[in-house]
Amino acid sequence: MDSTSGEYRGIWVLVEHDEGRLSGAGARLLGVARALADGSGAPVMALLLGAPAVDEDDSWTPLTNEAIAYGADSALLLRDAHLAAYAAPAWSAAVATPAADRRPAVILLADGLLARDCAPRLARRLSSGLISAADPATLDLDPASGTLLATRREWSGRLLTTYAQPDARPQVVTVRTANALSPYYDDWRYGSGETADLSAVAWPADHVTVAALHVGETEADETPAPAPDEPPVVAVARALRGARCVVVGGRGVGGPEGFARVQRLAGALGGEWAATPGAVEAGWAPPEREVGLYGTTVRPDLYIGCGVSGSPQHVVGMQQARTIVAVNTDPHAPIFRWAHYAVVADGNTLLDHLLERLERE
Repeated sequence: MDSTSGEYRGIWVLVEHDEGRLSGAGARLLGVARALADGSGAPVMALLLGAPAVDEDDSWTPLTNEAIAYGADSALLLRDAHLAAYAAPAWSAAVATPAADRRPAVILLADGLLARDCAPRLARRLSSGLISAADPATLDLDPASGTLLATRREWSGRLLTTYAQPDARPQVVTVRTANALSPYYDDWRYGSGETADLSAVAWPADHVTVAALHVGETEADETPAPAPDEPPVVAVARALRGARCVVVGGRGVGGPEGFARVQRLAGALGGEWAATPGAVEAGWAPPEREVGLYGTTVRPDLYIGCGVSGSPQHVVGMQQARTIVAVNTDPHAPIFRWAHYAVVADGNTLLDHLLERLERE
């Protein structure tokens, strides 16, 4: 029996991509959808959003083929000038319009900063519900009713709760893809791609309109210099998820000076730097650098935690790392339960020694 009920059929996957390649989260999310589809018979469609074609030779064929190789049966290209850069109102409007017409049963997004911004708007536009941060290993699609059962961790990971949306269609779900296995890349898979007609989309107007602008000499002199360019929030989360090495600072590094060392070590190792929820709460790092239950989940080859105590809120976001090195002055710190290498030392002192040796070599 088909996995969906009534007129709603199929699994849509909003696939994140960058510079013509699928992100790791996008590929893993397609693998999650493929596993659900294989057990239910539902087709999988990859949604690829971006700018319109520059000329007749401009094509997303390689990106479409990559999505199909990772598990999609087809790809739907949503291309418009409003989608050239990420904006939640425009993206949710672009997805909601064909979804209202084609009626997918399930729409999956990779849990992260983009999904937390876009998924609620999409669910609201579709008059549907939303399940966020679902564990991919627990997803199950009921073949009789088409209802998706999704389990997520509550109370800092101490409680597992299963959610369902029996009366909501489409069912919008964000999935913690960092906990998902990388799918098999099958370049022998075949499928189709098409470009959606977005002429009926009611594109949201800008929320801020500049009525008039006048800058005199005094105002111009007092205008502060622009801040140095920072990576967009979504780009930071993507970089953290794809990093092979992540250096994390906790409250134990003592403050901004300690985090300067954390950033230097991450740069020297060719990795990314991050922070625990406690360090973000203290104002030593921006929220987009948080690793944990309400931040980004990472799966690097090497995780180095300096001054990290090991709270459940942080551990749930880093426990899948291949090698965990933890540094703390407390020999009984909870983080040592997860560490492959436990170092009882002052984090700042060890960072100084590591930086000195790396710079010397």
